[in-house]
Amino acid sequence: MSLSLKHRTHFYKPMLACVASDNETKVAEYLHLILTLLNYMSGVELFMQDAELMSVIILSDVGPTSTKSDEHNSRLTVSSTKVAWGSTTIGQCAIIMEFIWIIRQLRLKQSEVSNFILAF
Repeated sequence: MSLSLKHRTHFYKPMLACVASDNETKVAEYLHLILTLLNYMSGVELFMQDAELMSVIILSDVGPTSTKSDEHNSRLTVSSTKVAWGSTTIGQCAIIMEFIWIIRQLRLKQSEVSNFILAF
């Protein structure tokens, strides 16, 4: 955990590279590295100690830009309101899914503890 605090840019570089990647092989390699890190630190330490970083990962528009025909088709489907959709990469979706999985595990652990307390 101290490495993630002292050397923030180097520690989170693989996660940011995964977010930027659209190559399935590279995303799999980065996810393998992230899962290995989760063997040594908790999901809270990896994903939630830096809220600013997670906000950037989730909200960044890192995917390829849409073409004019895509914009024209999206305008046809949306009648009066103009919605500007962002674009994502496979890596960004994978990191967000890992983040959601960590939140789910925390919620399940919390409900197990509360059920245990209620049993006594």
